[in-house]
Order: sequence, then structure tokens, then C-alpha cells
Amino acid sequence: MCPVTNVQATGADGQHGAIRTRPVAELSEVCVAPVGRQAPTAESRLLCRYREQSRRIIEHVIDECLRRTLALREDGGLAPVMPLTEAPERCPRGHNSKIARVLIGYSHIYYTRTVTCRVCLELGHEPATWALVDPATQVTKPAGRGLELVLTPPSARGGVGRIALHVDRNCLADADLMICGPCRIAVLEQLRVDEEVRRRGYGRLLLAAALLRAPDERYRWSATEAADTTEARAFWSRVPFPGQLGEPTYCTDMRIAAGLTPDH
Repeated sequence: MCPVTNVQATGADGQHGAIRTRPVAELSEVCVAPVGRQAPTAESRLLCRYREQSRRIIEHVIDECLRRTLALREDGGLAPVMPLTEAPERCPRGHNSKIARVLIGYSHIYYTRTVTCRVCLELGHEPATWALVDPATQVTKPAGRGLELVLTPPSARGGVGRIALHVDRNCLADADLMICGPCRIAVLEQLRVDEEVRRRGYGRLLLAAALLRAPDERYRWSATEAADTTEARAFWSRVPFPGQLGEPTYCTDMRIAAGLTPDH
């Protein structure tokens, strides 16, 4: 069916009549007056403007969808990320960037810059491209485009807050943490990544974002017990976590925020 638009009908006496609907497909009939007929009315010019704006919006949406589809094909899906703003001195496989030479690109999926190691690329190693994401860029009101770190502050001092990793409004990973400024204590309650998007650096990015909220130079970190799986052990054996795993330390404010008495 053709979409419809509301227009105000005008009678012969110049008085406005009832609202009626007109299919957009008919708009072309009123945009240009045939030879020998009266010039287009204000109503027809308004409808022409509406038609042109609609056409531009549709073209923009189609163009954006095609660009993102091509990016998904080129990346082979969601590219892995690194919690950096500039190209690293070495790629994750240890190749020196100056010697290996890197290519700087752009991800139309994440809306951020990418870096490609040419040695990894020429040797056929996958992945050879990583997206650069600034872990310090955390928002409370997401735009709903690309990769975003969405922060949900705690409702009380020492309560549980959350940093979620969104890609186009879809939450793919998140980290729950408790931070008490006066006590200088921070606890990582849980770090979760959807199973189908693991091994892309999302967990490392979330951990870096959490540590930026409570720098280990000023806060004493700890974490709850991690899952006893090969993936979890592989992750925690590689990331530089500054605290004790499996032995969380809670302050009085954290216990009160959790609904517990201070001595429990």
C-alpha cells in the first residue's frame, strides 16, 4: 500500500474543510501544473517538499545499510577491538608496527578507527585488523549507533553500577562494579560477554573502562570468583588485573547499599 499524508482541504470560499488523506504516489500529480492550467498551489508545493525530503531520507537509509553490509562482509563480522586511541607499538601477535607497517582504516560497524597489521594480513593470519576504542569514552545517554560504552551509575554510594558494551543498541557485554570513593575500594562483581561474540576483546575493553573509573594507584581492587571454565581461566591469566580474584573486599558503604548490616 502507498503511504498516506494528511493535507488540509480548502473550499472555494477559502475556508478550511475537513482533513483528508492522500497517497504519496499521487503527489507527483500536484507538484507540477500542466501547460494551460493554474500554477501549483501552496498545498501542492508543500507536498512536493515533503516528497523530496522523504526521498532523501530513504536514500540515506539505503546508503547506510549498504555501507554497513559491505563493512560486515569485509570484516567477516564484528572485528576485534583494542582499548586504545592510537596504533600500538606492536600488534597483538607481537609484530613491531614500524617494521611490519600498519594500515589505518575506519569501521562502519563500530564508527571508530581501525589498524591493520600488514604482516598479519600478508601471512593470512586472522584477524589482521583491530578496532581502536577509547575506554574513557563512556556515555549515559547512548546515541544508538556503532560501539558505545554505556554507563549506569549506582543508585547509592558503594552500590552496583554497570558499564555495558553496545553495538547499535544491542548489549553484547557488560561489567558490574562497586566503587566507594571515601573508602578507596573497588570490587568487580561480574564480567560477562555473550558467548557468540567472545574472543573479540570486549572483556578486556570493559575491564579497562572499569579501571579508569577507579585507578589502581588510588583504589584497592578485588573481584568475585570467576567461572571455572577454560575461557575464563585463559582470559584472567592474560589481562593485567591489579587486585585479588575470588576474594572480594567490601566496605561498610557497599554492604549497606546491598541491604546488609555493616558487620555481615
